[in-house]
Amino acid sequence: MTFWLIAGGLALLCVWLLLQPALSKSPRALERRQSALAILEDQLAEVKRDAERAVLLSDDAAAAEVEIKRRMITLGKEAQRDASTSGRGLIVLTAVLVPVAGAALYLQLGRPDMPSVPIPERAEERQQLEDVTEVASRLRSQLESDPGSPTEGWVLLGRTYMRMGRFRDAADAFAEVIDRPDARTDTLSRYGEALVAAEAGTVTPKAAKAFERALELDPRNPAAIYYQSLAREQVGDVEGAFEALKNLLDAEDAFAPWMRSFVERANVLAARIGIAPLDLAAYGAPDATAPTSGPGPTAQQVEAAGRMSDEQRGEFIRSMVARLAKRLETEPDDLDGWLRLANAYTVLGEPDEARSAYLRAKDLLSALPQSDPRQKVVDEALATLGG
Repeated sequence: MTFWLIAGGLALLCVWLLLQPALSKSPRALERRQSALAILEDQLAEVKRDAERAVLLSDDAAAAEVEIKRRMITLGKEAQRDASTSGRGLIVLTAVLVPVAGAALYLQLGRPDMPSVPIPERAEERQQLEDVTEVASRLRSQLESDPGSPTEGWVLLGRTYMRMGRFRDAADAFAEVIDRPDARTDTLSRYGEALVAAEAGTVTPKAAKAFERALELDPRNPAAIYYQSLAREQVGDVEGAFEALKNLLDAEDAFAPWMRSFVERANVLAARIGIAPLDLAAYGAPDATAPTSGPGPTAQQVEAAGRMSDEQRGEFIRSMVARLAKRLETEPDDLDGWLRLANAYTVLGEPDEARSAYLRAKDLLSALPQSDPRQKVVDEALATLGG
């Protein structure tokens, strides 16, 4: 409420300032000009009468008439200039439209509900960013000046650029070492990730090739398989995308943290093709006592969904999403739930809602280590959604 009061006050101030040129031409100024003109007309008539009565010499009368007429012409020119420059209608229209257009634009692009950040904290964030930028710049200069620079240095630089959101720079850093004899599978997959992030989430042929090379070195590289699944989904092969995730999950003998993200993504794909969702507990998750799909569909519902039309299936999915969103209102700390909701909104083609859900997940992830694979999933999703 305080924000809107301040904004309203500033808008009124702008209107007042814009109206000043129009308001400055008061009626009194017009009345004074008319009175002066009437006086000059009376003086001119009086000069003529005096000349007729021979009170004034003809030369004096003529000079007086010239002077009075000159003054009358000057007043007439001033009146014309005021009439041509007043433009009061345009001024008033501008004064009204400027704050109205500003408010409309802010309602579309602004976020009045966003909590403010104290100035000291913003200054600290800027300083941290400047420090990281300077360190990255010095590291790059050092690596470029040394033909035999170590692979670890370029990988560190690439990872730093990724955290800074400079994805193309990150890809360039990883590209320096992917053809070296000591290139590792994780370096190749990181290179591919940087390329995907730089293209707003699209798996380009260049990125796909990087993931293929990563899998040649390690057929079970989770990141490479995840993005291969994404590439299949982007070309319309939803079933192939699901199978790629499920096959790696089934091939593992023990639970790994990245499995959470795999199951989440696989279940979004499963809902689209009308098959039963995966259960994270089946893969040995230590804290998977609650179903990862939340209050989702039963096997019978999934089977029924397979017989639905596209419109009916869409309504069916939306009803599940609505139930999940309502549950999260009472369980706001359910990280996996927010990820499920974000994925579901993405599938439904609702980017604004997906972005909001991912931001809620990012807030919860701030208390977890950077090694948590869900950190990467959320960062890449927000980069794709422009968040």
